[in-house]
Amino acid sequence: MVNSDNVIRGGLTPKLKDTKILMELLKYEFKDRKQNAGVELVNEGKTKMIEYKTGYAEFMVTKLEML
Repeated sequence: MVNSDNVIRGGLTPKLKDTKILMELLKYEFKDRKQNAGVELVNEGKTKMIEYKTGYAEFMVTKLEML
């Protein structure tokens, strides 16, 4: 990654971390869990995968269970 004044790092690299400003810039919204129950992608044998949409095209959460 090229050094830039437009980057705020949160701790994934050994470079300078500015978590205070990062936390101030992030938007937190709590929504009803029933509203976003997730979509089951795989349920075969001991493997289960559920995808949860976040409202942003670039980001989603995927839960993988392997029993």
